[in-house]
Amino acid sequence: SDYDAVALDFDNTLVQYNLTSLFQFHYSYLTKYLIEKNTYHGLQSMMNKEDIDFIRRGLFMDFKHGNVLDISAEGCIITASHGTKKLSKQEIIGLYGQEMRWSVTDLFIKDKLALWEGPASNETRTFLDYTDITGTLVFAKAIDLLDENKEGDYSMVWPHLLEAIIDMYRMESDFTNTILNNMPLYIHKCDSEVTEFLKKLKQNCKLLLITGSPPVLVNKIADHSMGTGWENFFHTIVYSAKKPAFFTSNNIPFLDKDDHEIEMRSSQGIYQRGNWSELYKTIERELGRPAKCVYLGDSVIQDVYATSMAKSPIDSVAVIEEALTDALFPGNHPHQDYLRSEYWGSYFGEANRTSVMGDIIKTCSKLCVPSISYLADKPIDYQHIPFWVTK
Repeated sequence: SDYDAVALDFDNTLVQYNLTSLFQFHYSYLTKYLIEKNTYHGLQSMMNKEDIDFIRRGLFMDFKHGNVLDISAEGCIITASHGTKKLSKQEIIGLYGQEMRWSVTDLFIKDKLALWEGPASNETRTFLDYTDITGTLVFAKAIDLLDENKEGDYSMVWPHLLEAIIDMYRMESDFTNTILNNMPLYIHKCDSEVTEFLKKLKQNCKLLLITGSPPVLVNKIADHSMGTGWENFFHTIVYSAKKPAFFTSNNIPFLDKDDHEIEMRSSQGIYQRGNWSELYKTIERELGRPAKCVYLGDSVIQDVYATSMAKSPIDSVAVIEEALTDALFPGNHPHQDYLRSEYWGSYFGEANRTSVMGDIIKTCSKLCVPSISYLADKPIDYQHIPFWVTK
């Protein structure tokens, strides 16, 4: 209630997925693609219990060596595997030196956007969204297969996997069509408490939906999840926002519904692409004073870190479902086994060693919650305290 404008992400923030069904289908789709298109014969297309435990967000793939790394806030390797086989401390030192650091992830420590462009993007990638999280497992299982076949060249695993992911994200792909034709299996309905929460927010401030997804996809999923007429919950809808650049750049023009470039004259309406700086200035002009704004999203880089680097001011709230599996909030997550990894430990870090993703959440966001439902259960003027602050 302290904010003039509240903006929400769509996927895995406002709309939540059945992660058990989604992860299983995602893994199956990618592995079958690799088997059929790139002859990774012997790759299993169904996950077992150990495979599921390997899944976790925020892990870094070392394409050259076929390794997967968990990195601390300081840039040190906490845990590492070769394929799915865990490496000992001595093996890590042998590969990455006495300080257990990798020069490529050191770039990420200095600049959290460095891995999305430039030479580093050819050496590593980290998956931060539930829609591609099993990609790390597929990478590791492909490395296992090459080792079994005594093939030591891992250079094509990432290009092949990236090709599979790009195919999966196509609007006309079997993956997308299966999701859209079986939405009750993959997509949860929004709680009535959440829709009532949106109505209250709209009465108290400007309410915005800012999503990287295209209109055709959002409209179909939102109709299922929130019901027809869901657009009326919001003053502003921005589709196809190219995050993180939406926040960190000020030169991406807004488009109207027909893909024509436009100048934003009113914050109210339906737009595509664009940038936060122009939208903020429009809100500021309408208010006649500086605006206090916040963005709620699930991606540590695209939503949380990017807003901290925005050209115009905006706070963030991290919506992290793993916060529930780590018992940072009361209750149990329905897909606990798919989010809590005994192999890697907590997404936030273990004991006194914070992971790099946990550190971004704590230093760049104002608050972390497990879901929008958690906020909806509280009064709109409730004073939230971050879980990392001593009460």
